[in-house]
Amino acid sequence: MRALHLRLAAGFALLVVFLTLGLLATATWSADRYDSEVRQLLNHDVAAHVVDSVSPFVGAEPNHEALKALFMDVMVINPSLEVYLLDGEGKILAYDAPPGRVVRERVDLAPLRRFLEPDAPRHLLGDDPRDARGRKPFSAAPVLDGGVQRGWVYIIVGGQRYDSIAALLRNSHVARVFLAAAVGIALWTLLVGLVGLSRLTRPLRRLRAHLAAFREDRSYRPLAPKGSDELAELGRTFDHLAKRVVECVSDLERVDRERREFIAGVSHDLRTPLAAIEGALEVLAEKPGLAPDERRRILDAATRRARQLAHLIEQLFELARLEAGDIPLEQEDFSAAELVVDVLRAHGPAASRRGVHLACRLPRELPSVHGDIRLVERALDNLLSNATLHTPSGGRVEVALRGGRHAVEVRVSDTGEGIAPEDVPRIFERNFHGSKKSRGGDGGTGLGLAITRRIIELHGEEIEVASRPGGGTTFRFTLPAGGRRDRISSAM
Repeated sequence: MRALHLRLAAGFALLVVFLTLGLLATATWSADRYDSEVRQLLNHDVAAHVVDSVSPFVGAEPNHEALKALFMDVMVINPSLEVYLLDGEGKILAYDAPPGRVVRERVDLAPLRRFLEPDAPRHLLGDDPRDARGRKPFSAAPVLDGGVQRGWVYIIVGGQRYDSIAALLRNSHVARVFLAAAVGIALWTLLVGLVGLSRLTRPLRRLRAHLAAFREDRSYRPLAPKGSDELAELGRTFDHLAKRVVECVSDLERVDRERREFIAGVSHDLRTPLAAIEGALEVLAEKPGLAPDERRRILDAATRRARQLAHLIEQLFELARLEAGDIPLEQEDFSAAELVVDVLRAHGPAASRRGVHLACRLPRELPSVHGDIRLVERALDNLLSNATLHTPSGGRVEVALRGGRHAVEVRVSDTGEGIAPEDVPRIFERNFHGSKKSRGGDGGTGLGLAITRRIIELHGEEIEVASRPGGGTTFRFTLPAGGRRDRISSAM
């Protein structure tokens, strides 16, 4: 940023210098041009007056006596004028100058003829006889004798003497004051510009400092810039991006932590049934003479563990496919009440063996539900399995439906042990087992609730949980309403 500031300052300084030089050059050129135009306009008709007052020719020869007197008068009246007599082809015939001062033999007549035209420009330059390559403002008039043009009177308005005096004036006090004023203005402009650049780059320097701190330790304090200009908007955008980066890093760290916990939990869950199966096989291999009843008991235990292992692997694949979006939704309108009744009937035998009472509370009329009936059934199955598992004998599990204009609410409540408050925010995480007082999931794997939440999210809804230790748990979610309304029969 320091290098940027220096480059901007150097660039601005060069710009001021070039602008100042350009201004001085333009002012000098404009002053010279203005002076040249004024001199030509003031002396526009001088040559014509000379022709009218003096006879430059005597026959075909120059009138040297009259021209000498004319040169003397001009020198006295206006020393800046240089008078020349030209023939009809522009050759210089007479002038008043020391030997060797006039370096041209002839003058181009095209500007002179243009000078006499009615629409001639106000500023014309002609050849300077005393400068082989110079051009100066002039006045010109043709010399006529009996209607025949003998030549031209050509007058340079602002000759060498004028140039000498002008050069002296350029070095005068006024010129020095003007130059000093121009330099002072340039220095003041440079100072103001550098201060402005410093103030302009201050937000960028602050942004650089925040970026350096953020790069070193990822600690970020918001810039909170004021104003509505582009730099303030840049600062606010950086604040937003830095906040998002911090959030993304935190999310990545959380996901990585959850991944490690998930792998550790799944490894434990896989190891338990595998160890049981391995133990059963070892017993059968080492004791071939076991009684049939004992052999059957060991085989039943191994089979139960194998089914548990297969169920866990199935849940893992199901959750992976749900999170990857590989399971397409086959949505249709269906009766939520009929689905609830079917799921309750399927869980009836297992609940009876545990001494848990299953119940449902249904309204008399209910909108149909629009969704994937297979996935919704899976979610209800997970919730009922989880509730039955964590409800003691003599407890109650109830499923309640309530219809709305745009959605159907589903509540699964139990009178079980409840969830510890510190575990409620993480209850839907993959493989989260929680504390000893919290529910863990289907059969202790912790995947059932994660699968349920993902199914509800695929339907564009959210699932909530309310629980207190020893006071039971209620899971609540909604499903989009369908296009028809169903009347619930009392038989349900």
